[in-house]
Amino acid sequence: MKIRVAAFCLLAIACSQSTAPLPADISNARTLWEQSVFENYLFDFRQDCNCIYGGIPLTVLVINNKIESITDSNNVSIDSTEYKWFYTIDGLFDRLEALSREHPAKFDYSFDVDYGYPRSIYVDPSLQLADDEFAYTIGNLRVGK
Repeated sequence: MKIRVAAFCLLAIACSQSTAPLPADISNARTLWEQSVFENYLFDFRQDCNCIYGGIPLTVLVINNKIESITDSNNVSIDSTEYKWFYTIDGLFDRLEALSREHPAKFDYSFDVDYGYPRSIYVDPSLQLADDEFAYTIGNLRVGK
C-alpha cells in the first residue's frame, strides 16, 4: 500500500509539473525577445558551476539562431563538440522554462529591459546537496546583420 501511495504521489507531482503554466515574467520576456527578431548576435556568457568551463568568461557568436563559435577572453575557440553545453538566447529561454517546471529549491533570474533576454539565472536544485548549484550570467549583447 505504501508503495502505491508513493508512486501515486510521484505521478501527481510529475503531472502537475509538466502542465503548470510558466511564470508571467518568463513568458513576457520571451515574447519581448522574439519580437526583436535577432538571428545573428554575440553575447558574453559565464557559467558558474562545478563544470569544465565554470567561471570562464566566454563570448558566444550565434548565426541564423545556431552557435557558430565560442571563444574565451584570450580569443581561444572552444571546440564545436563542446557547444552542447552552451546555449543561444532561445536555448537559454528553453532552459529557464524547463528549470521553472522542476521547482528548484532556489531559483532567481533577471531579464534585459530592452530586449527581454535572460541577464542572470541562479539555480540551487536542492538545499540538501552540496555543489549542485549553478548560475549563468549573460550580457553585452551585440546584434549582427
